[in-house]
Amino acid sequence: STLKRVRRDGEAPEVVGHYPGLGPPTSFVVFKDGAYFWRKRSIHRVDLGTREAAKVADDVERAFAVSEQGLFALRPGDSGGPARLLRTSGDGASGTVAVLPEAAGRGEYGFRHVTVDDTYAFVSDWASRCIYRVALASGSVEPLVENTAFPLRSAIDRDRVVFQAANGVYGVPRGGGKVERISEIG
Repeated sequence: STLKRVRRDGEAPEVVGHYPGLGPPTSFVVFKDGAYFWRKRSIHRVDLGTREAAKVADDVERAFAVSEQGLFALRPGDSGGPARLLRTSGDGASGTVAVLPEAAGRGEYGFRHVTVDDTYAFVSDWASRCIYRVALASGSVEPLVENTAFPLRSAIDRDRVVFQAANGVYGVPRGGGKVERISEIG
């Protein structure tokens, strides 16, 4: 894999580094001075200053998020049990934030995205057609959106969670409530 920094001024991209053996990354997040990507059930971090790459989480799904509070990733359940949302801190310590419902994340497509703010993680689950809201302090899990058309990526603005589904872009109040179509896609 080759990681490039694309300049906003239109100049040629700068090569940050080459990372042979990792293959093409899928999920990708840049946060502060690190670029994080998922490959082969692991999350890797490239320090944008030193350009060193290191594995920071293993045996995790491709949906993850990075915030001031750490790296949040989903780990499949043991022996087919429910998946867990993990938080990994900068020192490598890891702990379970929440256990997701038994039916969540099942099947080939499973979890598609995780978004995090200071209070909640929002987990998009393609398999159950649901977006779960996970309280980071207590670990409680509740559906924020149910029976939607295959939720994919999501983002958080001041008052709502905005998400892409198979048939449009939607918004829902962060505390729950009526889902509103913002735009059609297709």
